[in-house]
Amino acid sequence: MLSVTDRIRMLFTNPRDFWAQVAAEDTSLNAVYIGWVLWLAALPAVAGLLGSLWWVGRMAGMLSPYMTMGAGILVTSAVLGYATTIVLVALLSWIIKALCPSFQCSGNLVQATKTVAYAMTPVWLAGILLIVPPLGAVAVLVGALYAIYLTYLALPRTLECPEDKTIAFTAVIVVVALVVNVVLQMIVSSLTLAGTSFSTPRF
Repeated sequence: MLSVTDRIRMLFTNPRDFWAQVAAEDTSLNAVYIGWVLWLAALPAVAGLLGSLWWVGRMAGMLSPYMTMGAGILVTSAVLGYATTIVLVALLSWIIKALCPSFQCSGNLVQATKTVAYAMTPVWLAGILLIVPPLGAVAVLVGALYAIYLTYLALPRTLECPEDKTIAFTAVIVVVALVVNVVLQMIVSSLTLAGTSFSTPRF
């Protein structure tokens, strides 16, 4: 059984062998979520919150009324964003499982969840740099591009996808992930604004 550090190292240095080992592992959904998703997904949420608080504090002043209101919004947004990430992993895993027959794949929900969870790891790790918001945004974009490549490598191994279907299935997954993410972000924005009393910022 690979350790957490070994998994992260292999994801970046030897992803093909990593996916082969992960595909062969006898694990459960709980193990994937508790042992990987729940704590890794928290990294960008915490880093983004700290970075945003620093940014708002720098712009508005730590003791200003605006900062008090802004902190509430940012904390709420971070918590909802973290929850949204977990929901995104779950929804995307179910959708991938449902799409498998259309691409002649034979994976189950556990394998689909492993595919999503481990492929998203570069995004979560890059999210640590959100503590410096401008730098973090670029890092997350780079992480997302690598996540797409990891998904492409994973499909033939975790979901037994035929090689000639892999590119098409990867493209569909990317589009679905974008759509689901946009919808979830809209929900988060609505909930954040709904739970916050509006006031005119004072500087």
